[in-house]
Amino acid sequence: MSQAEAIFEFDGKYYLPTDAALGPWRPDGLHGGAVNALLARSLESDGFLIARLTLDIVRRVPREPLTIALDEESGSSRIRRQSAELWAGSTLVAQAQALKGEIEGDPVRLF
Repeated sequence: MSQAEAIFEFDGKYYLPTDAALGPWRPDGLHGGAVNALLARSLESDGFLIARLTLDIVRRVPREPLTIALDEESGSSRIRRQSAELWAGSTLVAQAQALKGEIEGDPVRLF
């Protein structure tokens, strides 16, 4: 059994897209699922479950080193909001907003 390829590799400063992140439309553009996964993962936090995630891809996400800028979490002790921006150089390419709820007890029972 072969090992699955990572969608992004992190070099300590940049998220580097791999071939698995490429979309079917352009050889230099990423597909939306890869972008969504990267931003969703950046918004996760211990003790909280993402209840709603909104993603806006504002322009083509190129196959080049990417950075994420995270806003500070805001809200109460049980409900939090946080935003993330995905940048290709000095160009904003996508943004996401998450609403998170505190996990109490067994998270499987939340659903």
